[in-house]
Amino acid sequence: MPGADGIRGSYDDSHLAPFGQIAENVSWFRKFDNNPFIVDGTTIDSATFARSITQSLPAGHSWAANGNRVVGESLGFAETQSVMYSRITDHMRYRGLSADDVNMLKMAQSGEDRLAGPPTTTR
Repeated sequence: MPGADGIRGSYDDSHLAPFGQIAENVSWFRKFDNNPFIVDGTTIDSATFARSITQSLPAGHSWAANGNRVVGESLGFAETQSVMYSRITDHMRYRGLSADDVNMLKMAQSGEDRLAGPPTTTR
């Protein structure tokens, strides 16, 4: 449920879903700032990104911020949203991937161990 800012998918949302159910976070987020729109040199793996909202969110955050358009605008990234949060209409055109899209591709490339670089092997 939207938090105090009234923006669905932002950092202050509640874990309560409609009808009293508990919402499950399925998004990876930046542990440092929980901002899906930042592009920088951060290594994308389980050391810098997480899915556990109970252990890894920055202080004062209660939910993993989504890369949707309204959250983007509230964080100063107008006209930006992740492909995952899109409803494609005839008048929409995508010119590239958002930071969140690229980060999730990099996370997928981290492999089963979720660590950047060559996979670790055990013997």
